[in-house]
Amino acid sequence: MNRTVITFLFIALTTYHGLAAEEDGTNRSFYVRLYGIAEQFEWAEYLDGSTLLEESGPLFGVGGELALRVAEPWWVKARSEVFFGEVDYDGAIQNSDDGTIIPYDSTTEYAGVQAEGILTRRCQLNSDVYIAPVCGLGLKMWTRILDTEMTDKYIGTYGYEENWFNLHAIIGGNGGIVLDDGVEMFATVEIIVPVYNEILVDLTNAGGPDDVELEPEREMGFYLELGMNLGSITVSIFHEMMNFGESPLDKDYNSVFQPKSEARIIGLKAGMVF
Repeated sequence: MNRTVITFLFIALTTYHGLAAEEDGTNRSFYVRLYGIAEQFEWAEYLDGSTLLEESGPLFGVGGELALRVAEPWWVKARSEVFFGEVDYDGAIQNSDDGTIIPYDSTTEYAGVQAEGILTRRCQLNSDVYIAPVCGLGLKMWTRILDTEMTDKYIGTYGYEENWFNLHAIIGGNGGIVLDDGVEMFATVEIIVPVYNEILVDLTNAGGPDDVELEPEREMGFYLELGMNLGSITVSIFHEMMNFGESPLDKDYNSVFQPKSEARIIGLKAGMVF
């Protein structure tokens, strides 16, 4: 799936490069943006106001955006990203004999993909400045494997696998301004409104079932990005927050739940724009 997305973006780039190059500034009707991603990822889980665990570390990925003006002033934009990495786990385990809590440090592996489709109405304030309200839908899926390392063949003693599915609406806006010598600054502010959350948990490594289904409560998040295009080079910084409320007990076994969870991401995107 990830290779398919990257291949599609590459084909779009090579096919339409000439079309995009014909127009300058914010008046162009088409653009492609390809970039690498480096981010600092923070994950935390809470129960009854106390922190159960924290994870932190770098994730890396690649992504692309394809935007097209379909009818003045309406634009459609598709964005897709893949990411992966290994972060440090700082939590605890419960002694099965006496119930005592023992601190436990390990690593957690992440790998995922997200795709978004956005409709926007661009308001051109003048030839060099625009603002645009946006709305759309997004899908983010990732695998989280606890107590493992990317170089290991097996999950550790206390490890298990979670597969997350998050369908969300996007509401917000962006804007841009072209400065001298073709330098363009842009900004994006988006509210992430969850529509559906699901986790599929495989606990076989820990002696449990492999088909636990959980539905964390929906809580809003946000995405912020500030960047600059210098000719064909694009660089930006971004901040993303995802929130998940505590889930009910699973319906099949009535014994497993997902605590209140949150992700905080600060990162850098750098690549090419055409």
